[in-house]
Amino acid sequence: MSPRLTFVNHETPQGLAWDEVSLPAAPFKTALLRVDPGHTTPVDSHAVHEIWLVVRGTGELVYDGSPMRLSEGDAVYLEPPKTHEVHNDGTEPLVVHSTWWEPTP
Repeated sequence: MSPRLTFVNHETPQGLAWDEVSLPAAPFKTALLRVDPGHTTPVDSHAVHEIWLVVRGTGELVYDGSPMRLSEGDAVYLEPPKTHEVHNDGTEPLVVHSTWWEPTP
């Protein structure tokens, strides 16, 4: 069996891309989020824990109502069910590696 994984592309608004990695038996999910310059993700809130690793670019994350600068190399933890959205105010795509998992009972 090949170690290469496949991406599942999700439909997103223009200027955004959400490519989830197909992991059949893992206890977590992971994806690449791309936000083009000048674009903003919809406000999101969910019951899962999430970690973002900024792979490339810059932007502003609004997390639970508070703005925070993001740039390449940053890591952030998004606690459920707090709201979050990110705006790319840079000149290149903002690429974020996201990993999320269900809370333990």
